Amino acid sequence: MTHADDELLERASRFAFEIARADHLAKPRRPVPGALRRHVGFARIPPATLRVVRRVVDDDAEFRARVAEEATESAVGRAGLLWLTRPDGWDIELDGLREFLTAADKETADRRRINQLDTQLAQLGDELASAQAAHALTSAELVEMGDARDHAEAETDRVRSELAELRDERNHSVREWKRIERLRNEERAEVAAARTRLDEPVADAVGSQRSEAAMERVRSARQALADVEAEMNVVRSDLVDIERRLAAALDGVARALTELAEPVPAPEVELSAPARSGPPAPPGLGRGLLDDTVEAADALARTPDLTFLIDGYNLTLGAMPDVPLGEGRDRLVAALDDLHARTSARSVVVFDGSEPGAGSGRSRWVQVRFTDHAVEADDFLIDLVSTWSGTGPLVVVSSDNRVRDGVRVGARPLASRAFAQYLGLA
Repeated sequence: MTHADDELLERASRFAFEIARADHLAKPRRPVPGALRRHVGFARIPPATLRVVRRVVDDDAEFRARVAEEATESAVGRAGLLWLTRPDGWDIELDGLREFLTAADKETADRRRINQLDTQLAQLGDELASAQAAHALTSAELVEMGDARDHAEAETDRVRSELAELRDERNHSVREWKRIERLRNEERAEVAAARTRLDEPVADAVGSQRSEAAMERVRSARQALADVEAEMNVVRSDLVDIERRLAAALDGVARALTELAEPVPAPEVELSAPARSGPPAPPGLGRGLLDDTVEAADALARTPDLTFLIDGYNLTLGAMPDVPLGEGRDRLVAALDDLHARTSARSVVVFDGSEPGAGSGRSRWVQVRFTDHAVEADDFLIDLVSTWSGTGPLVVVSSDNRVRDGVRVGARPLASRAFAQYLGLA
């Protein structure tokens, strides 16, 4: 049964189900096909039940005739009426309707994919514009930092040159200081010698003349000593000024070298991840594995941080058609609990509505959810995938084509029968 069959015959299947339900509730009751008896009490009609109805209509000619008696084209559609009444050539006309619907579905899917690609392209364009703006800002900052570094290097070279000049000037001043110091010592020695000669006794005039000459030499020596000391004071003042300038230059060199040695910080570009607008990418299959097989189910179950989202009744009614609903739910939850023990995979199981007194079959690693009466499990699963906030990849277990097509963007679909066989339920 294809997705096109599901859509073409849905109205007729629901109509047949309502006929069976009316027969079941009639007083006195009219006979209802055995395969439908445990379904007619449902408040809602899940997709799995509709598939059971279609099998009954195909196999039970009496029930099909009963439904066809009350069916009209306005109630069940042209395809549904052909399927129920089966006039000559009905199957050829139904095939034509099926092909037309399949082509329309493909066109719709292609259009949806084109819209998705357009959205992704727009997002990439926005990200590119942001990256280009950030790059332009970074380039400007790098140019500014390069200019600052060049200026610091030039200032360092200038200070180093000035420092070399000051050191040469200081060395010259020190040499001059030592020369003047020698002259002063020589003049002091000459003054001391002259004073010694003046202290000797003078016996005659000749001696007196010599004394006068000695006194003149003393005066000359004292004047020379005074001149030398004055020159030494000038040199001393110059030397102090040179020392002060030399110290300032050394400080400037130290600061420039420190600035030059500091690493130029790399521009900080904020690389914040865009907010995720959907689930993570679907998990892939290993080379050589085929979709919807037991081997594929085993490989997917071993994917790190994986979560299975399971169409509950789609699996239990298909794998265990003769098992009561509550028991089927409990068997499925127990099998999923064992699966987690083997592979660490988590599971969320979704069932249509609930029955009075039905247990949830909940365990630590398996979440069981029942939809509201106004919401089908199909829609619930599709919405759950589109709003998934977890971090790990998703696998949706369902054989319903509507569900499988609706979750492909954010999850990998897996057929219910393959997964049931993997769990040992079928």
